[in-house]
Amino acid sequence: MLELNVSRNQLSDVLCGISNQRLYDTSDHRKTGIYEIMDRKETSYYFKNQKTSDQFCPLAEKIRIAVKNGQIDSRQAEQDIPQQ
Repeated sequence: MLELNVSRNQLSDVLCGISNQRLYDTSDHRKTGIYEIMDRKETSYYFKNQKTSDQFCPLAEKIRIAVKNGQIDSRQAEQDIPQQ
C-alpha cells in the first residue's frame, strides 16, 4: 500500500488487524492451525514504533512452541522457521 502513496497514518487509521496462519498435520493425522494475529492495538503500536510490542508473539515463535510441545512435527515446520 505504501507504494500506492497510502501513508502509514492512513493505514493505521483503517487497519483493524492482520492475521497470518499455517496449517499442519498433527501426529494423529488431523489438521491444526498456528495463528499470528495483530489486533488494532498491536498494529497501531507497530506503525508508531516500527516494531512489534514486547507482548506480541510472532508466527515463527508460535511454530517453535508448537514443535516443542509436540503439537506439530519439526520436519513440517522447518520451512516456516527462520534458522537461528
